[in-house]
Amino acid sequence: MTTTSPAFGGRRRRGAATALTATGVLLAGAFWAAAPASAAPAEPCAGGEMSVDGLAQWNRDRACDLVGRTIRAGRTSAVVPPRGTSVTAHVLFVDGEEELTVTTAADGSVTATTEPAAAADAAAAAPTACNDHASNLMGIKWPVGSTYRWFYHPANQAKSKLTAAEALNATKNATKNVAIGFNDCGLSAKPKVFQAYAGTTSAAPNVTNGGGCSASDGKNVAGWGDMGGSGPLGVTCNWSSSGTIVASDMKVNFRYDYWNGKGSCPAGRYDYQSVATHERGHTFGLGHVDGTAHPTATMTPAIGPCNKSKRTLDAGEHQALITMYGRR
Repeated sequence: MTTTSPAFGGRRRRGAATALTATGVLLAGAFWAAAPASAAPAEPCAGGEMSVDGLAQWNRDRACDLVGRTIRAGRTSAVVPPRGTSVTAHVLFVDGEEELTVTTAADGSVTATTEPAAAADAAAAAPTACNDHASNLMGIKWPVGSTYRWFYHPANQAKSKLTAAEALNATKNATKNVAIGFNDCGLSAKPKVFQAYAGTTSAAPNVTNGGGCSASDGKNVAGWGDMGGSGPLGVTCNWSSSGTIVASDMKVNFRYDYWNGKGSCPAGRYDYQSVATHERGHTFGLGHVDGTAHPTATMTPAIGPCNKSKRTLDAGEHQALITMYGRR
């Protein structure tokens, strides 16, 4: 299978890497050692967004508490979470993907890891989905045997070119398919993690229209937003503590047109269930794989209009879920 006009981008760039992290590549200049253990002042930092470039100076001075302040890296941002927690923004653009993880240590020091957008590459010869055993674990997961209980925020859905029923059912199917490791390879084992749809909510996902993560309200919400005609296609935000995911929100950009997967696909539309399945992979702890070497994978950062093959996981992604959660 080949992909054209990729919506998720392609192969990750590795040239600037200095070390690996659980959620991406640690780029030179993008991570700073925590300041010596000490209690950060209670007074919050004043001002708007802070670039990741400003973290080095802040960690040296520690003149104010950074929790609640927005950190920006490229086109991606995240609100600094409470002490002892992390937030990871997976932001998918039409020309690639970016990731930003911001962690606040117990002593109040703040670190950030980033991964820049990777330009789309033409798909090369690669294994078929059932012979592809590649995967990328983010290093965070839900507690084994737990249930991811989530809500749907329907506002703005009508602008996606999908009916209300199509959008909700596709979101349900995408979430369920990842939670059970659904695949076309005859692999019947199901990971020991569950999901439950809890109904609609007036609360919007804690995802900014600029393609970043705002402060979590502790409620797991999937929904829609206006992230601009050239903005992200979709964003997933995971909040975690000590390797355990505690909340996960998803927002899809209604400024792109979507298809329900039935009949003839109108030119230029993206299969919404495939997009949602990719995002839900992040929700359950799957990271991106190389889009050039693994174009059939659901978690490749590449998909073309009218491509609905990403609705099911490949062999490697299925095994990754079993590795994380064990078997039911």
